[in-house]
Amino acid sequence: MYKSENNKKFKKRKRSIADSVSEKQRTRYVGLNVLPYDLWLNVKQGQTVWDALQEADVALEGDCGG
Repeated sequence: MYKSENNKKFKKRKRSIADSVSEKQRTRYVGLNVLPYDLWLNVKQGQTVWDALQEADVALEGDCGG
C-alpha cells in the first residue's frame, strides 16, 4: 500500500502487459466467414479481403491478377 498526498491509503493496481498499450494502438480484428467452406478467419482491421484469403491459402481466381 502507498500513501497519497492526502495521507489516504490506496492499493496499487495490478496491470497486465496489455494495459500499457493505449486503446488506439491495440490491433483490432474482424471475423471473416469464407463460404461454402465455413472457414472463419480473424483478419486485422485495414487488411484487404484478398490478402487475408491469400494468407489463409484459399485459392482464388481473379481476372486482374489480384
